Amino acid sequence: MNVPLNERLDRAAGPPDAAEAAALWAAYAPRWTRRNHVRALAATLSVPLTGAGLLLLP
Repeated sequence: MNVPLNERLDRAAGPPDAAEAAALWAAYAPRWTRRNHVRALAATLSVPLTGAGLLLLP
């Protein structure tokens, strides 16, 4: 999910000034953080769901 964002940021590496770098990061960070939280929540929920599934096996 984050690979396209990371690649876009990597292609823009080495902006000529700090203002452009700050603008790139300001556009990148919120989307990356939101997607990272979704991925962490999915991974966290998968553990108890897997455990429940294993307990319910005949």
